[in-house]
Amino acid sequence: ALVSVGCVRARVLHLLVGNMRLFHARSFYVIAAPCFGVFVLLATTVAIQCPYKSACPHVHWTLLVLAVMSAILAMIMMALDSALTHVMRLSAADLAPERANKMSTARHGFVAKAFPPCSRFLFFIIGVGLAAALISAKFACPSSGGSEQDKLSCAAPWLAEPSPTRDLAILGAPWLTVALLGFCTQTSGVQMPHLYVPVPEMEGNVGACLGCFARLLRCCHP
Repeated sequence: ALVSVGCVRARVLHLLVGNMRLFHARSFYVIAAPCFGVFVLLATTVAIQCPYKSACPHVHWTLLVLAVMSAILAMIMMALDSALTHVMRLSAADLAPERANKMSTARHGFVAKAFPPCSRFLFFIIGVGLAAALISAKFACPSSGGSEQDKLSCAAPWLAEPSPTRDLAILGAPWLTVALLGFCTQTSGVQMPHLYVPVPEMEGNVGACLGCFARLLRCCHP
């Protein structure tokens, strides 16, 4: 009886946790690119329509930088979606040199192989910048209860009193959504061969730390 209960419990845990990675890599980029498009729209609107340039300059410029980086990341993700779609549809006959050149297979293969690390790096930098701006806004920007802050307001369509911590927290929603999607993306077992990432032998503490950091990034971005 104890053995059967243990088997049932292990099976339930496997179903709840082990099968959480539901998405393919291409599905991740299909959903993540529009999420960062929304991020760009929100960050640009807040930076332009709210008076942070005078009230809290470091938040204003951080929003603009994050908007530019997010726009670049969205374009990279769209390119990856197109490249993965092309590679997934290839057949053995399409790999012949005369057909591969006409179909731009080499270009799509390069994008599918080389762009994910760039996307992963930008995703990490945007998350760190967003967290740093949120902490800085909490302690360095004037509070909404101050007399000068009460006289300021955001213009349409962002009709609200300036609150950098609130606005940065709203911007964190698309980033966290993409991170959750990345956590639920299948990264082993069904991946295409060209996406295989070998694990090199690393020596010393620095190599071990870099390896742990790379694996940590892949938990929320394939």
